[in-house]
Amino acid sequence: MNQTIEAVRENAMGWLMASERFNVPQAKFRCHYQHVLVNLSRYKPIFDSEMEEELANHILDLEGRLFGLNIIEVKKLAYEFAERAALDRRFEKINQTAGWE
Repeated sequence: MNQTIEAVRENAMGWLMASERFNVPQAKFRCHYQHVLVNLSRYKPIFDSEMEEELANHILDLEGRLFGLNIIEVKKLAYEFAERAALDRRFEKINQTAGWE
């Protein structure tokens, strides 16, 4: 799958040719490709991969303890996480929540 994504990213081949060459179903490939961090244009990620994993593990830990979080609570948790880490953030300061991304 990673070879297929790299081939399309580097413009070595298109979606269809890459899926046929690496024997990956095109629908699955497109779905997986959209979940991999791609070009975010002018926006840069606030959390690096380690911080994202730490936040995700914390959310899963809360879920395991039966503290199910809804999307608003997850956004607030991400805001607090960035605030405690003193990161440059572009979050809503009024609601104190992170954006959808």
